[in-house]
Amino acid sequence: MAADNLQERKSHRMMLRAIKESLEQLNNPCISGADLTDLGIQQFLMSMSLENRPLFFRPYSALIQPPEIDTLINYYPEFDESYFRNAENLSWYLNQYFQNCILPNHDLNPPGSSYVDFGSFKFGKLMDVSKHPRWQVQAAWNIAHATVPHMKVLMYSGIIGNRDELFRGELLAIIDVMCRRLNTKSLRPHIIAPVLLFSVVGMHHIRVLEAYFNGKELVVRATGLYDLEHRNHKLLIQLSKWWLGHASDRSTKEY
Repeated sequence: MAADNLQERKSHRMMLRAIKESLEQLNNPCISGADLTDLGIQQFLMSMSLENRPLFFRPYSALIQPPEIDTLINYYPEFDESYFRNAENLSWYLNQYFQNCILPNHDLNPPGSSYVDFGSFKFGKLMDVSKHPRWQVQAAWNIAHATVPHMKVLMYSGIIGNRDELFRGELLAIIDVMCRRLNTKSLRPHIIAPVLLFSVVGMHHIRVLEAYFNGKELVVRATGLYDLEHRNHKLLIQLSKWWLGHASDRSTKEY
């Protein structure tokens, strides 16, 4: 069984890398429905509400309050005509918000994930700033106190958000993270490595994507675009709940 599992994980990595190689050959950074089909990628709608919520993740259930540190109270990104800089600044703000929001019931309800230097996961560079639109990963957190493959990833890119099409950089980041998790010794019992991706795009929008490989195709479920031109604590708290949440009970050891 263990040998079969290793072979299956290896097979998944090979199929994901083949998708990545094909993605890198495409000229258009926005992936059409026809290209998704050719690549072996399924796209579905998702929401952060009760219906169509993520399958492999669940939100933090206890109270969350906005950060009280001066850095975030007195600052919110100002947006100009630079798509990449706007996304970079908003991504930095979100990363700080997730790390510093207040959890009054922390002792009874610890968060499901916590800050980790994502370099320790050996994902590789997780960026491409050599061609437009540029993209880069800001943060990657795993599930705390549990040996599970789930990852939360925060990235930003210089592309204008399109709610109907996936962005090449989003898919490349997802695949790199998945492949590494499927090649991590401590996670050998798992054949699915879910990723919850928070994708910040120009001018000042974010969407959340959940991705997993079902043994044949890469499945990507994506929300619509959320506008963060102005500080919106209700939305920021909602995003924080998903960022700080736990793995769901859905199995990653079988399909």
